[in-house]
Amino acid sequence: GSGIFISPKGVYAGTGSVGFCLIIWTVCGFIAIAVTLTMLNVASVHAVAKSQIFLMVIKIGALIFIVLGGFIHSAIQGFVGNLGEGFEGTTTEISGVAAAMYSGIWAYNGWMNLNYSMEEVYKPRRTLPLAISISVVMVLILYVLVNVSYFAVLSRDEFLSSWAVGVTWEEKVIGANSFLITLVVALSVFGSGQGAAFSSAR
Repeated sequence: GSGIFISPKGVYAGTGSVGFCLIIWTVCGFIAIAVTLTMLNVASVHAVAKSQIFLMVIKIGALIFIVLGGFIHSAIQGFVGNLGEGFEGTTTEISGVAAAMYSGIWAYNGWMNLNYSMEEVYKPRRTLPLAISISVVMVLILYVLVNVSYFAVLSRDEFLSSWAVGVTWEEKVIGANSFLITLVVALSVFGSGQGAAFSSAR
């Protein structure tokens, strides 16, 4: 709100440094997000469920866009990025494999939230295993295809030097001024926070 035009002085005066001031602004933003998500869950579970469906459709649409965009881009450019390398450069060091597994499993972590809302699910003994099975298989297929798209568009150096592979992919396929992936990431983070607030309240 209008506080952004007045509050900075108080935050800066209270912290004494630019770095700590920005940390306080970030922490306050996360507090505001947590309170907003809590209030949404308190106000209407039905509204939260509808917004989760909306956010899911946007995310799945974006993932399908990345898959198709990568294949179309590769077909037009005649470039297959990393795909031609196959298993070249494979490492079997346990620390590398463990770090890779940790990074990969983090992306699949959302399925656990459904378990917390079993009491609100119609016929949970049937619905829960079915929902988890269908969603995890669907996500697995989409995530593998998205990675194929990333590998088809980006070189090894581009992939490994990227701070966010999806954004680097977007810059190469759509252009440097596009903000589509950034917007989808923001909506995905909001949806994840909303799902976590919903499930942890149970």
